[in-house]
Amino acid sequence: MTVHIEAVYENGVFVPRERPNLAEHDRVRLTVETVYSVLPPGEIVRRRRKHRIQLDPQTAQAIAESPEFDLFEC
Repeated sequence: MTVHIEAVYENGVFVPRERPNLAEHDRVRLTVETVYSVLPPGEIVRRRRKHRIQLDPQTAQAIAESPEFDLFEC
């Protein structure tokens, strides 16, 4: 049997948007396909800021000055 269920990924868990017709402890195989939806303005930026890496000033400076991370090809 194949059933398509939309879910939201939150805190490391897939949360179904509606209750699936499954019994407790049924084993299933999940195939994940991103479903793009229209988000309110600024929501993508807010989500990305929530998960950004925090760097101390010295590490940020070292990365900025390192030719290994240069954005331009010489």
